[in-house]
Amino acid sequence: MQGEVLIAIMNSQVDFRILCEQSWYRIPISSVEKQLRRRWPPQWIAFYQTKVFKDEAYSVRYYAEVCNIREAHRHDLFPDEPPGPKQNKTYYQLLLKPLQTLPQPIFSRRWRRFVFISSTWEKFNSAMELNDLFDDSPLEDRLWAEFKRLQIYADRQVWVTVNNNHYFLDFAVYCMSGKLDVETDGDTWHVSKEKAVSDNLRDNSLKTEGWRVLRFNTQQVKRQMTDYCVPTVVENISRLGGLSQKSDAPKNSRPCRAYPKRSSGAAIVAPLSSMLGMPKSNRIQNPISYSDFTLKRVKNELNVTVVEDRDLFSNIQEIQISEYLSATLNYNVPLAMAVGTEKIRSELIIANILLEVRKISDNKISFFSGVNLDVDKEKGLTGFCDFIISKSQEQFYITVPVVTVVEAKNECIVGGLGQCISEMYASDIFNDREGSHQPAIYGAVTTGNTWKFLKYEDNTAYIDLKEYYIVNANKIVAVLMAMVNQNA
Repeated sequence: MQGEVLIAIMNSQVDFRILCEQSWYRIPISSVEKQLRRRWPPQWIAFYQTKVFKDEAYSVRYYAEVCNIREAHRHDLFPDEPPGPKQNKTYYQLLLKPLQTLPQPIFSRRWRRFVFISSTWEKFNSAMELNDLFDDSPLEDRLWAEFKRLQIYADRQVWVTVNNNHYFLDFAVYCMSGKLDVETDGDTWHVSKEKAVSDNLRDNSLKTEGWRVLRFNTQQVKRQMTDYCVPTVVENISRLGGLSQKSDAPKNSRPCRAYPKRSSGAAIVAPLSSMLGMPKSNRIQNPISYSDFTLKRVKNELNVTVVEDRDLFSNIQEIQISEYLSATLNYNVPLAMAVGTEKIRSELIIANILLEVRKISDNKISFFSGVNLDVDKEKGLTGFCDFIISKSQEQFYITVPVVTVVEAKNECIVGGLGQCISEMYASDIFNDREGSHQPAIYGAVTTGNTWKFLKYEDNTAYIDLKEYYIVNANKIVAVLMAMVNQNA
């Protein structure tokens, strides 16, 4: 697992309940434009809990993989909310996979004021405290590693306001009789005359507020860490009476403290019912979703008969795809295969194939990406579906799911078959409940390059003997069209 990890503030029990029960989180579009554009979008999101969470306050415990991101107005997210000035505010709605918990929380050494931290999966998976998560500068990382080795307690990227001006300090070191701001000045960032003037004004403002400022350039951090940078910091700490064990946090915040080291190992799914006030008898001990189903589980838990020896779609005549799709695939496929990530294959190949099907259908169908299909949580028929084709023009919500498409994880087609069958099984139940019974439900598991098709009817899942390849996109689109029209 890898990719960008965004640490966001969780300061509301209501938002946490939405996160647990509906698996989404919102971020104002304006905040992304101002603060996150350089590292957007994230592949993962984690949550820093504030004081409203009491015993879990000032820590990062929960995280989830981001399935999809879409724009939404507040009145779409909260349709029952009374009209007000915020109703037309626009957000990015992050649709998430089931929430997970870290084996050991990532604590904040002090009360912190921040909104977002952009990090990496490697840092997130090894962090022992909040300061380990920051990923702003290799120079800062070097100095931070040395501070930790010498047990110089500092806070990274601290937000300070002086005379209505806001400054971020690379490192804030709190001492008994003063405060120390330690800056690492990259050569390309601080070398200009304009930046030098700005730094001078900033330093003067901070000094007026009682901060002592130290600046180290690239060469000093890289070549003179032990004989200049660290001794200079230590000397200034000594002159300021030594390190303080207090923080400048409000009185009701938690004190500075040492935290235990995190154990190694992969993150695990944790029960969240204690946070939601649910009785123990109602807690799901082993929650599952579509992505947890294997062929064995489909057979044993859903009692679906699986047939694997049928040639289902070879007699379907090819359809000539559009020149647009042909040109798009000629450009996109080599790029997607070279990059190799599921996200790239999804965006560059799969989505374009499904768009072609929609165009050929004269826009009389709709397709959805990364949407929840909650049918029966007790059976595990819940969670996000990679793609769903609905036999309806309604694009705001799913009405008649007829085809489910699963992105093969790690390019393993067989590994996605159980998930696809569980989604087809759930779609059949969904349609019956809605009074829109379909003779059959269809599915596909694909790497983008390779496509394996399936059919579900009368509690039996048929897996096609053949696999089809993107070089024959005419055939793939033809099979999908036959599925939509119930002719396969």
